[in-house]
Amino acid sequence: MNLPHPAQPIAVCLCLTLFAAHATPSYAEPQSGLIAASPAEVESARAAALQGVQSLRDTLAQQGTNGAQWIEYLGLAGLQQKLAETPPASAGAVQGALRPFYQGDPGLERPPLLAARAVVMDYLTKLRAAQASPEEFAVNVALLQQDAASDSLSREQRTRVADALLWLHQRGQAAALAAQTRSGLSRPNLLVRAREDLLTAYLDQPAPEPVSDVSHVSGATVRSRGQANVTVEVAPQPNDTQAVLMLRSHMVMPLSSRASKGPATVFTRAQTNLEGYTRVEVTADRYVVSPTQSSGGTCMQVDGACSKFNGLLDRLVKRVAVKQANEQRASGSQRITRDAQQQLHEEIDQEVTEQLAEDWEEFQRELRRPLIARGMWPDNTWLRTDASSLWATVELATATQLGAPAGPPSPPSGAPISARVHESLLVNYAEGYIGGDTLKVSELESQLENFGGEAEVPTETKPRKPEDESDISIVMTYRRPIEVRFLEGRAEVSIHSDNIIYDERFYPAMDIGLTYEIILEADRLVARQIGEAIVAAPDLASRPEPRHYGQEVTIRRVLRNRLKRDLPPEIKISDRRLVIDGIDPAYGPLELQRVQSADGWLEVETVLAR
Repeated sequence: MNLPHPAQPIAVCLCLTLFAAHATPSYAEPQSGLIAASPAEVESARAAALQGVQSLRDTLAQQGTNGAQWIEYLGLAGLQQKLAETPPASAGAVQGALRPFYQGDPGLERPPLLAARAVVMDYLTKLRAAQASPEEFAVNVALLQQDAASDSLSREQRTRVADALLWLHQRGQAAALAAQTRSGLSRPNLLVRAREDLLTAYLDQPAPEPVSDVSHVSGATVRSRGQANVTVEVAPQPNDTQAVLMLRSHMVMPLSSRASKGPATVFTRAQTNLEGYTRVEVTADRYVVSPTQSSGGTCMQVDGACSKFNGLLDRLVKRVAVKQANEQRASGSQRITRDAQQQLHEEIDQEVTEQLAEDWEEFQRELRRPLIARGMWPDNTWLRTDASSLWATVELATATQLGAPAGPPSPPSGAPISARVHESLLVNYAEGYIGGDTLKVSELESQLENFGGEAEVPTETKPRKPEDESDISIVMTYRRPIEVRFLEGRAEVSIHSDNIIYDERFYPAMDIGLTYEIILEADRLVARQIGEAIVAAPDLASRPEPRHYGQEVTIRRVLRNRLKRDLPPEIKISDRRLVIDGIDPAYGPLELQRVQSADGWLEVETVLAR
């Protein structure tokens, strides 16, 4: 039985509770001043970091070839070298050496690696705190107090708040103020709803099971044949603190029996009808399955009898046998009901337990562990159910990021699946996924495919210029490498760089601006580029004279030409008809009915295609 675990990408339907906490919070007294780390505290933390990394290295060294590969992949020798430098290496240099720990690959979420990462981060926190100035601390605290008290902030103000959160977090300062600020300004940015009929369609219904049994009851040999037919449906139960799914199982089991005792054989028919209930409770961190319970009964009737005799003795024996059978119908019905309940309970409990374990492991492997490895697993994830749907709300934002500023413009509808995605989710995810990476422009197409789209490459390509022969790469910023704005019917994408690498030389940073129209066509959902890519220096708008100089002119021209060649003008996001593994074909295919972007949100609705 394939159960719809709420954390799977499709059956998991992460949606809205938006627990009415939108009022501006009251703030406690802020930290009075910078709490700087002493030189002794910094050195103690550095020694602990070196010891933690060495301990990890020793542990991996005991794991043979695989452990040696992990040591090389993590760059532990280089990290130890940075930690041991005298005078101490900069926080940025150590942070760069620690980057392999945040790549999100399977295994990085294991406790020994997380422990080593945590002890190095503790050293970096103390090192930055020792180097911080009281003036910087006061500026960032004042910014939080000023902007957090506002009823509505612009994007630029929210960016400033997030940067202040980062500064304080990296130095271990004003944790209470930072938490209160996020509580007041950050809301869930992923909202999805799944209807109960879709959850039921996700179930792999049990096949009819033949029943054949020989038993001995009150000296009689009873041979029974029939078929157990079981169906299961999902019935969400209203609960605001967790998802509660009641699996309602229905068993119909017709039986025909013959009981032989002495010279007589009695023929009976029975039908058992049972209603089973299995309660499943799910949160973002655990699931609990209660044993199946059931109610119902068996209706039995005696069809007749035969004997080994003839004549009067035959009629007498049959009359007595039928009379005894009728007298024993109640106990016989109870026995059949009891055996059927045991069979139903064992089958449902076993299959529910096994399937939930498989689904939970898939959820851990495909979603939770990679996000933990990147330090991105959201602390604020809630699941809930009402009488007809499974809901959840997710705020994908670390302690230095903000989620959505408010709830979606409209709650998800009653479609089989409906979703609301805020632009902040994509921005925050991109920061953890590619922040600080070096991305080749020629690989943009494959990167788009990795994010779920398929690049549509034009059939006619422009001739290459000599400058197109060399690789050109974008060194992404660590902070907000990609920003997305969902506007009315379109999405604006900004790519931010620290440097551009061309022909093995470093050039000044360039930002890339792209605008896409989101179009739901007859057979697919596409993002079609509007106009050309805008390439400009990050600070161009603030310059006294908005123009480029020197190397900026060269790399801007090269980058624009390369983007024209390598960046597909149209991206296929998905087919309009959705293929969802595990959905019963009899339920009918799902189609995208509405995809609309506006006010920072992308709204997605589906419909059953008949």
